[in-house]
Amino acid sequence: MQRKFNKIIAIGGIPNPIGGVTTFISRLAANNMVDEVIDLYPSESKFIPKSFHGNLIFVSGIINLYIFLLFNIKKHEGCLLHFNFSRERSIIPLLLIPKFHSKIGLMLHHGDLKVPKYSLFHRLALSRIDIIFCMNKSQDEFYKRLGVSDKKIYRSNSYISPTIDFNSIELKNEIDEFFVDNKTFICSGYPTGIYRHDWCINFVKQNPVYKLAIFLYGDNVDSTWLDEITSGFSNIKIFKNTDQNSFNYALKKCLAYLRPTKSDSFGIAAADAIEFKKPSIASNVCERHPGVIIFDGNNYESFEKTIVALLSGENVNRAGKGIYSAFKYPEHQ
Repeated sequence: MQRKFNKIIAIGGIPNPIGGVTTFISRLAANNMVDEVIDLYPSESKFIPKSFHGNLIFVSGIINLYIFLLFNIKKHEGCLLHFNFSRERSIIPLLLIPKFHSKIGLMLHHGDLKVPKYSLFHRLALSRIDIIFCMNKSQDEFYKRLGVSDKKIYRSNSYISPTIDFNSIELKNEIDEFFVDNKTFICSGYPTGIYRHDWCINFVKQNPVYKLAIFLYGDNVDSTWLDEITSGFSNIKIFKNTDQNSFNYALKKCLAYLRPTKSDSFGIAAADAIEFKKPSIASNVCERHPGVIIFDGNNYESFEKTIVALLSGENVNRAGKGIYSAFKYPEHQ
């Protein structure tokens, strides 16, 4: 197969902080699926995959990105500029991205995209996009409502298998100590209601023989409400802004991964747990990785019953193979 583009440039960020966008781009780089990464959020705590053979460029913010792309417009002829953001509000800045003879790709990693009340600028920006990387049926409907033609939509989820560098696990001792008895569940995400960390907390409070490790994304996030409801419970531990290797190491040691999200796009960590041969329980709010145990995402009782069924060895409902395959870039003969 011959590559469709002279060069593929992923634009977004790499960990830290850890999250859906940064994890995805980090794995693109680790597998050398891209030639260059432009990180819009420079910091001193970046995790650069050792296996990456391409270029990593730090450009702070969207205005500086405009300037950088403008000065390199000739260099990017025949390239794919693959923009990765979370929400629909990030579409509008693409109105001003210089194209010339390059192609623009867009991937939004949030599962609950909403058509804005005043969508003219979103429609105009999307009309400039050459490839829309669509992660699930809900996103497909979102783009169709904004007038994107089916020819522009490339259907593939954001999943790329993980790797662990066992020489770079910053929290190994801390994880080993907390996960010592093989009775520890994991949940992860930002400290917001969408992730329903409180559901996971309630379960281990009611079943104190089990533990819960909560891995929170983001730098300097406000987790006051989580700190308050977990205070005094020795079977619950919060890990903040953990490096990718440490999180994956913990995932390999857990009893099961829990993802009772209210909305979602795919759930990379839920898929990783399966790849690490660990049970993974997730809400049925989107398409899930084959093998993930799914439950009715509308009520806590369904979540609790599914965990109990798993622990009791009863039959559970698992996701089958869907129509959205693991991520790869378009190619042609």
